[in-house]
Amino acid sequence: MSARHFTVVRLILLALYMAMLLHSHAFSLPYIDHPDEPSLYLAGQVWIGAFEMGSHMRGYPPAYLALELGIAQLLRALGFSEMSQTINVMRWIAMLVSGGTLWLIFSAAREAAGDWASLLAGITWLTAPIVVSHSVYATTDPVVCFAMAWSLWLSIVALRRERPHWALIGMGVGAMAVLVKFMVVPSLLAGVTALLFWLRDRKLGMRLLAGQLAIVSITAFLLFGVLRTEGQFPYEDPNPDAEVNLIQREGVQSMLYNLANARRVLNNIGYVFVPVRDIYGIAVPLWLLSGAIAWLMARSARIDWRVILLCLIGILAVPWIMASFTEIGLQRIRDVLPAVTALCVLLGIAAAQVWRALPRKRLFYWLYGGAVALWIGLAILPNLMATLALVSERAFPDRRVELRQWADASLEAGWVAVPHSYEKVFNPFWSGLKGAQWFDWLNYGHTFGKEPLSYWRDQRGVLYIILPADQVLRDSRMNEYLAQMLPLKAFLNPPYRRGEEVFVYRTVPIQTPLEANFGDQIALLGMDLRLEAESLRVRLYWRAQQPPQRDYSLYLHLTPLASRQILAQQDGPPKARRPTSSWQDTDERLIGDWFTLNLSEACDVRLIAGLYDSATGERLRLPDGADYVELWRKPCANF
Repeated sequence: MSARHFTVVRLILLALYMAMLLHSHAFSLPYIDHPDEPSLYLAGQVWIGAFEMGSHMRGYPPAYLALELGIAQLLRALGFSEMSQTINVMRWIAMLVSGGTLWLIFSAAREAAGDWASLLAGITWLTAPIVVSHSVYATTDPVVCFAMAWSLWLSIVALRRERPHWALIGMGVGAMAVLVKFMVVPSLLAGVTALLFWLRDRKLGMRLLAGQLAIVSITAFLLFGVLRTEGQFPYEDPNPDAEVNLIQREGVQSMLYNLANARRVLNNIGYVFVPVRDIYGIAVPLWLLSGAIAWLMARSARIDWRVILLCLIGILAVPWIMASFTEIGLQRIRDVLPAVTALCVLLGIAAAQVWRALPRKRLFYWLYGGAVALWIGLAILPNLMATLALVSERAFPDRRVELRQWADASLEAGWVAVPHSYEKVFNPFWSGLKGAQWFDWLNYGHTFGKEPLSYWRDQRGVLYIILPADQVLRDSRMNEYLAQMLPLKAFLNPPYRRGEEVFVYRTVPIQTPLEANFGDQIALLGMDLRLEAESLRVRLYWRAQQPPQRDYSLYLHLTPLASRQILAQQDGPPKARRPTSSWQDTDERLIGDWFTLNLSEACDVRLIAGLYDSATGERLRLPDGADYVELWRKPCANF
């Protein structure tokens, strides 16, 4: 293929990558799933006194926070004041930055080893599920990956094209990255490039190193002098045993010990390979080993060793530096994604080096083609399928948004006990969900079921409990516990939603259970009744037996015991925020609104209730033909 054809293919791959990001970038919103997205937003709000976070995020590098705060202020001026709206815009920025990262990976691999290396490096990056997963978040990670790929490309160009001053630009990129997140690896790449020039021309190398030292000094002055960030410890974790707090207590000595901990460092390096590894975990090591052997055996057409050195530094330095204050796991794998950019470039280089070293015989071409097919079958296709599944899954609505909206319309305010996966749903500061009414929340962790219901209901004041479906459906020990509560609604598949499947219970059961069937459409389950000095307050409980097609109204009549003469009445929807046409879930129990009727000094009276179509006046009838059910009576003998 010609250079133009390769460019077209790269543009097509970039378009595919951007399409995947675009399809998934707004997932879960307005609920904000990622823990760092609200943290960064609120840290910016602290600057203008709109929020208080204590020591959390104090001293975080300012560039990203300033950008997000500026966008939030601009959106607020335009009438968009919700946190999720700012997060959405920042995700657009992350998506565009991530597209730039892919193009820089293409460019770095092409500069290092040609067009075929460029394609392999880019395809490896864009098909990795973890890469796509983190490329749309409104966090600093996409920016750091971009800075890493940019610095690597600049350093390779500086060496390959004899443009030493590009190393200064690379150091500038590293300085900008430090202002976004404490990450010095892009600067390391630029510094090594300057040292490589120094080995060949000390005068030139000294000028480059002096320029880089000036950039580092200016950056340090901005961070610690003007902006007064707090260096190594930008935040405190609420968990006293968290590693960042241990390091703060033990100081730099602990960080140095971590850097010398071989097990810890090797663990972090291992996670660099996780985003691009195949199902057997052998394809990437085999490609790199084959490339190394081919490079050693090649007498000519060797790829520049300095370029390989830069890639290796990028792969190893990121996890090694991160080992000073964190041990990488799947939850923190985003911290090593900058190193994955260098790994993708190195994989492209390895493939190109194997091709260059092959004897020009058909058999070896077939062997190489088979190895490429094996790579595609073991790594590229499975990763691509997993990535497409991730993108498809993110297109679904989020169950936590649905639950919050349902709670606003269906429940009266009160304390809600939630599992860990739902701990932000009723927290408007960290979830982005602004409800119509306020619910206090309590994260019960793993303690639910270990305490009697009276503990939660009476001592902790919990009115509602959200339980994971697995616990409700599979733990038979819960049956007696659950029987004491009122089941309200199950949030289960289908329809498919993102977020854990859950059941919602009210800890207080129905005061007076009843059974009445109105028109084979709506069942009356019971009532709560409060008799006050001169009034009667009543609340009814309902369930749709089949989804009603109309909005029915409730009438409550206070009548003599032996007649339908109306002494007092109330009419209205059974639940104002939930018209009966919205009662589509036949398993949902609905808690009606409170109605108040004037009693005065009446006796020998009864309270009856019925449902009717407010448009036609037609009443729903019970199986015995009656159009009402008697709820309560008050004989004079008991007055």
